[in-house]
Amino acid sequence: MKLPPPTRNASIRISTVLVLGLSASVFALAGCEAGSDASAAPAFTVRDSAGITIAESTDSAWTEATRWRIADEPDLVIGSVDGSVPGTDFGSVPVPITLRDGFAVLEPQTDDIRVFDSEGRWVRKLGRQGDGPEEFRSLRSITAVVGDSVAGWDGSTRKILTFPLDGGSPRYQATPDRMHAGRFGWEVTGWLPDGRYLLQSRDDPVNRDPGRRLEMEWLVLHSPAGDSLDAFGPYPAHWTVANEQEQVFRPLLGGAARTRVADGTLWWAAPEAGFRIEARDVESGVRRVVTRPMERVPVPEGVREAGLRSELENPRASEPAVRAAMEQLWEEMPIVDTLPAFFDFLPSSDGGVWANQLLAPDDVPDDESWSLRAYASGLWTVFDPEGRWLGTMAMPHGFVLYEVGPDWILGVRTDDLGVTWIERYPIIKPQ
Repeated sequence: MKLPPPTRNASIRISTVLVLGLSASVFALAGCEAGSDASAAPAFTVRDSAGITIAESTDSAWTEATRWRIADEPDLVIGSVDGSVPGTDFGSVPVPITLRDGFAVLEPQTDDIRVFDSEGRWVRKLGRQGDGPEEFRSLRSITAVVGDSVAGWDGSTRKILTFPLDGGSPRYQATPDRMHAGRFGWEVTGWLPDGRYLLQSRDDPVNRDPGRRLEMEWLVLHSPAGDSLDAFGPYPAHWTVANEQEQVFRPLLGGAARTRVADGTLWWAAPEAGFRIEARDVESGVRRVVTRPMERVPVPEGVREAGLRSELENPRASEPAVRAAMEQLWEEMPIVDTLPAFFDFLPSSDGGVWANQLLAPDDVPDDESWSLRAYASGLWTVFDPEGRWLGTMAMPHGFVLYEVGPDWILGVRTDDLGVTWIERYPIIKPQ
């Protein structure tokens, strides 16, 4: 499997130049983004910048009468209190997706795919844990494929298995090793409905010169048969800092770039740089950006000390040499000046996008303040298909969002007893 030449067509060359130009300015402004005076300009504007459509909002559009809300109760629940219902013995982090006539759930604890019908009833299990031709060793992602199939990617054995839902043996496809073509990673980062997939790779992280470096990532589109079709990028991923011992650090509380694929659109964002989410049509190359100004939040004091305390809870820290190494590591750990603009984002099926807001530092326990995941909230900023900022949606208690449909959300809720449920909630939209 070979990378397509970077100058294979004009669209790739132009895209690379534009993205690099945007990257430099976006990351340069990462620490000095500020709110704007909404009264001095329209609340929503759309403009063209070097062929890219920029949709910018300075205020939300919903009023009390027009805002959407999540229904109080789900209209579909998959699960059971004791796991006795077939297929519902979920671990702590199952990942649900919607099929044409039902649902599939990635169960990482047992490395299999559970299939349920449109009413949430158990149908069958696809794959299992192991090293055989129809087994997974580390199932990382799944997707629905047109023609009533489900595909799953194994990050350990580097393979894709595509299972027909009506039975039969899966189709096998190898993906590159983690080190390939002079780059590192080669993770499946998204799928198109017809089974094409995007592999994400970055520069080799070893043998780095000391100092600060902006890491870049490339996305390569592959056919279901494994042929490389097109390349996108480079995109800025995150900053790293290398010391004299060639140890490479990610700055504490820095947000990594995020990639999502929905229908035929590639979505990308670097939350560390600001509130900017880019969408690119994979077929046409048409690009648009959704953005809004916001006041960046300074990183709270004491995060380095909190991280070190967490590390020292490891039983190995009782060994003097290990403890000294941990203390030295955290002493050198770089820290960003401000928190990322958001934690994560999800495209919605109507062409809009939702961004997961961060908690305020005061709402994060001190002993967890060093971990960015602790700042993830149940609040999502909603943008319509034109890129207009509509407002904020609050998720049900304990609910983690995975999919946004035209009038529903799908995700996983963990109740107060620690039981995991797959749930779908209607979105109520006033007419």
